[in-house]
Amino acid sequence: MINALTHIRDFRVVARTSAFAFKGKTLDVREIGRALNVDTILEGSIRKAGNRLRITAQLISIKDGYHVWSEKYDREMDDIFAIQDEISAAIVDRLKIKLLACEEAAIRKRRTGDPEAYNLYLKGLYFANKPSGEALQKALDCFSQAIAVDPGFALAYAETGGVYANLGILALAAPTAMYPKARAAIDKALELDDNLAEAHAQAARIGFYYECDWPAVERSFSRNFALNPGNAAARGDYAWFCLARMRFAEAVKEIKRAQDMDPLMPLYYAFSVGIHCTVGKPDEAIEEFHKAVELDPGIGLACIHVGMAYMRKGMMNQAISAFDRSRELAAYGGWAESCLGIVHLHLGEREKAEQILQDLLEQKKRNCLSPVTMGFLCGALGDYDLAFELLEEGIRERDSLIPLLHLYADMGSLRKDVRLGALLERLNLPTG
Repeated sequence: MINALTHIRDFRVVARTSAFAFKGKTLDVREIGRALNVDTILEGSIRKAGNRLRITAQLISIKDGYHVWSEKYDREMDDIFAIQDEISAAIVDRLKIKLLACEEAAIRKRRTGDPEAYNLYLKGLYFANKPSGEALQKALDCFSQAIAVDPGFALAYAETGGVYANLGILALAAPTAMYPKARAAIDKALELDDNLAEAHAQAARIGFYYECDWPAVERSFSRNFALNPGNAAARGDYAWFCLARMRFAEAVKEIKRAQDMDPLMPLYYAFSVGIHCTVGKPDEAIEEFHKAVELDPGIGLACIHVGMAYMRKGMMNQAISAFDRSRELAAYGGWAESCLGIVHLHLGEREKAEQILQDLLEQKKRNCLSPVTMGFLCGALGDYDLAFELLEEGIRERDSLIPLLHLYADMGSLRKDVRLGALLERLNLPTG
């Protein structure tokens, strides 16, 4: 239902992460509406007995708490997708929305005809939104089972590609191993359905993080937004793309749009921490961090970004606490450890920084670590030859920080070396 209705232009539909946050809670519907910043809420229940379903659905106005529409459906399990179409049509009719032909087709489009495959896909989506290795592996298992049930399920292939991409982007697995799997899954999704918005969104992500083909990335994002303007995840990724292309105001605008579409998704607040810090707004970054941990105290990605914001403000003790907390929550390829080394240098503790670097270089022989983050630490220590060796290694290994290299280079004082300009030009990254 949510996926279908997000295809309507100028019709704001809150993403399932935020909508489902209230499942099972006894809150007044108007209170929920205010929390989600919506005018109308669709509420319902499903009861199953054998192969029989009883579905109730009601559309409630937040303004006065009255029903706009309600209906009850007694059907067989095989009718579940037909019921979805009926409810979608009723919502559009009651809210007096005039649909374009392409929007009507998108609403009625069946992602799969198999309820079991779709249920497995939804489970996978739940895990895919959690940035940890364990959760992402569970997501892969669910999507794989969905594809086994329905080999023509393009959406499951697209999300599979997204999970493989995330594993590499977050350095939870070797990017060189994850990228081919991500590309193969996304290509399969597009082969099955070239009009699948989610597949174009995932193509944009791997184009950005792995292929550095900026015009192709822009085209993929544009195609996704034309097909599905309400895709919050794509808006979040597009914010990073805008940031990398030095379109700072647009980056801030896009991450706020993602938050508006999915206001209770902690990941977009973690993204916002990093984006605000990078554009030189550390105070705003710290504010966004508090929102992220309020929604999810265990989101390590937000801790890394806020640690960098504290560094910008010269609050080194707070930065150490943030990076230490991030290390406790998740391993992000040595990113937090490298930042800790740079903090120790700022505090005049060179021996600690050197020890962190040696530990990371030793760990890299056995584990998947980010060469780029270690390159920043080497640069900060003044070893530019080793720093640029590691940056070149990062390019070969498809380190996900490469598209942001020009933005983070100052962490390692890399601009002091003339080799940086040539490296950035080679990658078609801004040199200024």
